[in-house]
Amino acid sequence: MISAVVIPLLLATCFIFIFPRLRNWWISEQNTGIPFIHGHLILGSTQYFTKRDEFLEDNFSQLNSSIFRFRILFYSVVALRGKAACSLFFTNKSLGWEDGYRLMHGMAPKPRDASIKEDAAPASHSMVKRVSVMLKTDYYERMLPQMLRIVEHTLESHKEDSFNPFHILEPVRPPQPNRILWLKHSCKFVVRVMLNFLVAEKMADAPGHTSAMTASITQLASVGSMLSIVFPWLPTPYRLKKLNAVKNYYFLVSKLVAQRKKEKNPEADILQYLLDEGDSMKNIFSCFTLFLFAGVLETPPTLSWIMIYLSTSPEWKQRAQEEVEAFLAQHCPIPRGTSSLAEYLAQAPLETWETDLPVLDAILNETVRLTLTGAFIRRNTGDDFVFEGNIIRNGDFLTYPVSDQHLNPNNFTNPLEFNPHHHLGVDTAGKFWGVWRRHPCVGKRFAHIMAKTYIVSLLTGYDHTVVDAQGNPFYHTPGPT
Repeated sequence: MISAVVIPLLLATCFIFIFPRLRNWWISEQNTGIPFIHGHLILGSTQYFTKRDEFLEDNFSQLNSSIFRFRILFYSVVALRGKAACSLFFTNKSLGWEDGYRLMHGMAPKPRDASIKEDAAPASHSMVKRVSVMLKTDYYERMLPQMLRIVEHTLESHKEDSFNPFHILEPVRPPQPNRILWLKHSCKFVVRVMLNFLVAEKMADAPGHTSAMTASITQLASVGSMLSIVFPWLPTPYRLKKLNAVKNYYFLVSKLVAQRKKEKNPEADILQYLLDEGDSMKNIFSCFTLFLFAGVLETPPTLSWIMIYLSTSPEWKQRAQEEVEAFLAQHCPIPRGTSSLAEYLAQAPLETWETDLPVLDAILNETVRLTLTGAFIRRNTGDDFVFEGNIIRNGDFLTYPVSDQHLNPNNFTNPLEFNPHHHLGVDTAGKFWGVWRRHPCVGKRFAHIMAKTYIVSLLTGYDHTVVDAQGNPFYHTPGPT
């Protein structure tokens, strides 16, 4: 009985909505001059979700071309590689990251998923540019002691543990060549830090806020599927679960906003800035989503790999340890005594954390180089433009494999090996993701400070060793993910 209703409904949907769009897409593709890959008749090249690295590399090689086009349902995607492509991808003002991010991950909620109505005019500038008004040095200086306390609490609560640093969330099947790996105890740590970043410490550390937000983000991450990304409007079980997860997430954000509005003397933070500017709930929701999901997706795996690389690279662990000891001797003159680790480390000014730890910077950048090797995706939100004689249309998605530069032997000697020397006293312009972009990433500064406070705290107050499944020390340095 159900199939008698559902199957005709799906067929009608295909004929009314999908086939006309596919026909229009097919006609428009004939005049772009870009080689294209024939995928599934309806779905297109689903390998981009399931075997992304292999799909891109195989087609670049088979076509002997640095550019080709493929389709995901009725979305047109242009794959690029090479230095010119890298420059275009990270400097062209018409290429927006948000639509691409949602197509790739499908987990970050949209305001309309929570049925948020526009109660104010949208901001005239991008959210990132507007929030950057708040993100001056004094804001980070105020954050530093809070961050150190959170790091210490996290490490203390797991100091006797033997744990797998990666926690794979099931049944997540993110559309990437490898599953997203999460640092088990660091995921909650990052959520807590990001909440402190967005709202004042008093609100962020209120009982239950961090646990509830972590659970909500975990729930959102667990309801993604390729089907729900390609057909976001289809009422699948994943779609229904996601709507429920989004409502839970929205409830937590709106609860923080309502609580802030009741305060008589609110602290100056990002949330208060948005409220003072008269931003709608839609904008506030988008801002929280931007920072929380970017932080939780990227930071835990990086911290976990740093722990592994330090444990399996005696030379660099020793160099990092020596640098940290020299850093503490110079910038933390008052002995620790009975004070907490966080109080002891807070003696060092913010500027020194950012400028006086070059070895840790090199270790962090090398970890990013080896672990950030997948494909980024952007969307052309501006007019049509020509790239090397090929037409990139408005609405086209562009994808670029970061491994094209990060694992390129012309850029880095023995690119599969962990070697922070790649970043010490060497100009990596045009070779490394951290220096490709048109403007410094707003979140990069904060993420680097967070990573350094974590590494310094770990090396100062704790010993850690990587072991295999049987508990025996593991000394083999892993290759790129």
